[in-house]
Amino acid sequence: MQQAQAISMMLTRRCNMTCAHCSVSSGPKIKGEPSRDELLATLHSAADAGIRSVQLTGGEPMIREKLVFDLLAAARQRGMIATLSSNGFWGRRQATAWRTVAALKRAGVVRITISYDRYHAQFQGPQPALNIARAAEWFNLPLNINITRVANDPELAGIVAPFEKRHQLKMRFYDVQEIGRARQLPIAELRGNTSGYCTACCVPALTDDGRMTACNGPSYFLDAASPLVIGSLREKGMSQLLDQHNTDPILETIRRAGPERLLRELESAGVARELGIRSQHSGMCDLCLDMNTNPAAVAVLRERLSAPSHQAALAARRMVIFSGAADRTLGIEYANGVGAAQLWIDAASGRLARFDANAEAILGRADFDWNRMTTYLVRCGVARALAPVLSRTALTRWAPSFFVDRLKRAAIDEALHEFGQREVLTRLNDALATVGISGLLLKGGALMALDEQSGGALVRRGCGDIDVHVDANFANQLREKLLLSGFTGNSIEPRTGPHHLAPLFFDGIPVEIHTRIMPSFWELPESEMIAQSRELKRFPALSTLDPEGMIVHAMVHSSAHLFSHGLRAAWDAVWLLERFPSIDGKRLVDWAGKLAMPRSFWVPAMVLSRGMASFPDGILRAAPSDERQRRLERVAEVRIFSAVEGAYELNPFSKNGFFLLLHDSPAGKAQHVLSLFGRNERESRQASARHVRTREGAAGRSAFALQMREGIAQWKQFRKLIEQ
Repeated sequence: MQQAQAISMMLTRRCNMTCAHCSVSSGPKIKGEPSRDELLATLHSAADAGIRSVQLTGGEPMIREKLVFDLLAAARQRGMIATLSSNGFWGRRQATAWRTVAALKRAGVVRITISYDRYHAQFQGPQPALNIARAAEWFNLPLNINITRVANDPELAGIVAPFEKRHQLKMRFYDVQEIGRARQLPIAELRGNTSGYCTACCVPALTDDGRMTACNGPSYFLDAASPLVIGSLREKGMSQLLDQHNTDPILETIRRAGPERLLRELESAGVARELGIRSQHSGMCDLCLDMNTNPAAVAVLRERLSAPSHQAALAARRMVIFSGAADRTLGIEYANGVGAAQLWIDAASGRLARFDANAEAILGRADFDWNRMTTYLVRCGVARALAPVLSRTALTRWAPSFFVDRLKRAAIDEALHEFGQREVLTRLNDALATVGISGLLLKGGALMALDEQSGGALVRRGCGDIDVHVDANFANQLREKLLLSGFTGNSIEPRTGPHHLAPLFFDGIPVEIHTRIMPSFWELPESEMIAQSRELKRFPALSTLDPEGMIVHAMVHSSAHLFSHGLRAAWDAVWLLERFPSIDGKRLVDWAGKLAMPRSFWVPAMVLSRGMASFPDGILRAAPSDERQRRLERVAEVRIFSAVEGAYELNPFSKNGFFLLLHDSPAGKAQHVLSLFGRNERESRQASARHVRTREGAAGRSAFALQMREGIAQWKQFRKLIEQ
């Protein structure tokens, strides 16, 4: 039996707010709370029983701020990690938020969770949470924003909007449950979802009155007869209660299969209606409480769930959940990363039956970050590709309305943008012809031009700017020609990167003229790749790389951006492999081997090959298979479908540190270090510093200091992943 490793401790039921949805009916008038000595004794008892993580919660725990820090000191002494859940009232002033976040991190807090939704907004606006978010970013402390929602919540878009640009925090979307003070809410407002397994039941809760319950909140007001109330610490020891929590077959079923599995047992026994179990429920907790407050139903469940066949099924599911595979298929990283990416590609490929079958397991999770995912999909340019499924029940059952609304608006914007881009391609083609040279379209612009000449199921993603490669001897001449023909741009600083000129604009659409496909230190075999380019019938002065060249470029470009917005590279690779099934695998391997850092191709390629991109048979056998490759792939797996930094947001210190890991030879590492002192890299650092200075919350602080803090924190994250 897998022992629970974490507990939740309610320091008090008092709160400075009386939110209408509160599951434990907290408020400022609550009387009685455990003493400091009682809570410290409980924490030490938990540590003695093998607990390694403690969540401090309430009520509002920071009402007892000194006690919070006393408990954190004791937890650190016992080798326990700690998290804090709060409404964030202490963040109303930025200076106070800064000091408190710094103190919490020094005390050992590894994550802060702030609750903010329509109910908390009645007592305070988003500013305290925003202040805490800025401080958490500065101190590199993970932050969650927990949002509870009702059906068709009209206020949800406004609740989320202030946090849209704070990409280092994560959002969780929970359904309001008909428990505690929420019993007074109209039933019609509740979403009524009862499916899915319950993660709350994985963490036993220690209440303010000395009990252990199966979950934090929903089981608070139940009596001792319910399986959801484990027992009292005054009557049983901590180890005994934890063992009961871990081995109870009803709780184990809720953890691994959800309350609906309990209902199916009662229905299979033919007694659900006879025992008075309702046919309709307002949510998962309502269903769970309906059965677990019914003594007759509990008796039937205990008998049936103790059967060897059921225990074997739970054991098998438990092995999956606690194996390495579980981290991939049931974990939060998978759901918000590769799992979601596969879902979106299925949708855009017309594989709707598969989309419907897998939607609940991914989108139905409370820890699915709809805010981050909305921004991510819009930035990756796939809104129009997903438009056909935005009204599909498998999506709308879970998605908040702001997700659908923002993607619909983005789909229209993508269509209008592409209309302008096609005009840009025409003008660019004419300018090239006038100058008497040819141009090579790169990335999204190349795919857009190719789309008319190939067919396939996956809808192409949209592209942001138009990138065109030309001979360096004619780049400025082409730029001047475009400026004379109606394009606008900065004529004083014609160069903004080591391999391209400053962007030009036509009706707001950016065009970048490249003199290299990528910076020279990547050592792409550019001459060979350009020699294999393919002409475009509609634009005779333009061409594209062949599919092999575009795939190599997409993979290396993804590594160059530390896998940020990796869905673009994945989407493009799947699109190309689908449309050009006769891709020359031998040439791919040959070009990858000529790179200064061959792993810059193989790391993303190997990650995408797992259930997403079907590379030609045999090609993956050429990939490195050593321990370092596996560890680098782990970093890519975590970032490739979740990282959202732009080019100038990437930290130059951690970025180049990762590039060094991609090098195989000491000479290559040394050469890369030397390149950091050159003009090109200096320009990149300066551009990044300019971006840092514009960040909210960084006023008065050195851009270099912020970059150093970020770089150190990110490097620690990379090292942690690499060493797993």
